[in-house]
Amino acid sequence: MNLRSDRTRSVEVGVGERDRHQRRRGVPVAALPAFLVVGTFTCAGLLGVIRTSLRQGVLGEGGWGFDAWHRVLGDPGFHDSVVLTVWVAVVSTVIAVAGSIGLAALVRRGCWTRTALALPVAAPHLVVGTVAVTWLAPGGLADRLWGSDVTTVVGDPSGWGVIAVYVAKEIPFLTLLALVAFDDATEELDDTAASLGAGWWPRLRDVLLPRLAVPMMAGGLVVTAFGIGAVEVPLLVGSTRPQMLGPYALDVVRIDGPVARADAAVAELVAALIVAGIGALLAVIAWRGARPHARRRGGGLG
Repeated sequence: MNLRSDRTRSVEVGVGERDRHQRRRGVPVAALPAFLVVGTFTCAGLLGVIRTSLRQGVLGEGGWGFDAWHRVLGDPGFHDSVVLTVWVAVVSTVIAVAGSIGLAALVRRGCWTRTALALPVAAPHLVVGTVAVTWLAPGGLADRLWGSDVTTVVGDPSGWGVIAVYVAKEIPFLTLLALVAFDDATEELDDTAASLGAGWWPRLRDVLLPRLAVPMMAGGLVVTAFGIGAVEVPLLVGSTRPQMLGPYALDVVRIDGPVARADAAVAELVAALIVAGIGALLAVIAWRGARPHARRRGGGLG
């Protein structure tokens, strides 16, 4: 069935006109001070890390150069850390986004569910990781109750333990973002599609996912960035070989001392570049996805 009937298109055009009217009322201007503050601190921190990566020795007495870049990029252990980090961050984000969309679709009409989902969001990742170790580590509670078969996730070289912790922690956060997108306009579009005989999959694909794309991409980027740069959960639940980028940078300084701060800065910069690349990819996907959507709205106005 084609959902692009006149009634559905008119509702969608009305929603788009309302969203554009809200954007014209100065929402970006109101957010400008926050962007300036965050951008200033971000650029200052980034420049400081770049400076550290190029400075040799403890106090920089060795001059400037790319020696740290050569050491880190030539380390096979660093290559394994990059692969494992990207794998864990991307897989955990994809699972968490898919699970949050499904959960939001199930609980969107209940008011008490928003409060129940908001409670785990306040829990730090360190707490969730500690609970995972208490239950799933060798000799933990699960080991004593059901045997050692369930304890392999802690210290798993493939990173499934870290993925499980991230998914459990981030699904409530992403679900709250998805529930924000389920506003009255989305409900109206969904009801219109249902009245035209559309099943759950066409409604999810043509009505709900376009409305959820922006908050899910933004939330997914936040989750991915945290997963790439975090230290506590990989230290608690992850493996020692290979390591993720956060523990790798920490171990470089812990083993070699302050002289290795440039090496740790290189690892941090690589993590930042990976996050920037993923963010640029999501921006391109969002831009390409918005073009046909805008053309459909323009066609409806004609």
